[in-house]
Amino acid sequence: MRVLDLLAGWIQRLPVLPAQARPVLWLPILALVVIIGLRLLVRRALPWLGRLATAGLGWLAVTLGALLLLPDVLISFVYRRAGNRPPALIYGYGDAVVTIALSLRRWAALATPASLRLARVHFGVVLMVALGWLWLWNQGYCPENSTGGYCVRPVEMWVAAVEAS
Repeated sequence: MRVLDLLAGWIQRLPVLPAQARPVLWLPILALVVIIGLRLLVRRALPWLGRLATAGLGWLAVTLGALLLLPDVLISFVYRRAGNRPPALIYGYGDAVVTIALSLRRWAALATPASLRLARVHFGVVLMVALGWLWLWNQGYCPENSTGGYCVRPVEMWVAAVEAS
């Protein structure tokens, strides 16, 4: 909600808007900025973030698997150096680590298609999320300098400005 507080304050101080129009225009402009911004975030940034998550989580799975295989390699090296065959438990441990690492990598690869599916979500869903976010921000709004525990919500301030103009 802090993001919306900062954005609302910035829009209310926009020097491009005439001073008389600012109290009336700031809330519709805020709503448009949130809706368009969320739409751009979903359409443009989400697929990129999905690919980034796939690459990052895949790298993490492989690195974690390699680190977990170090004890296996060390114990196998000691046994083979002594001329013995490593115990079956070591082979089982190695197989389990490889299976887990490959499963994590397959799971990480699901991030890209999931983000691409989510990026194609209907505009109505994005609109409802944006309006819900604005509604929650309005309901939870209470500036630090409020007196007597009563908070004037942003929509109340905007309605008063529209009625006064």
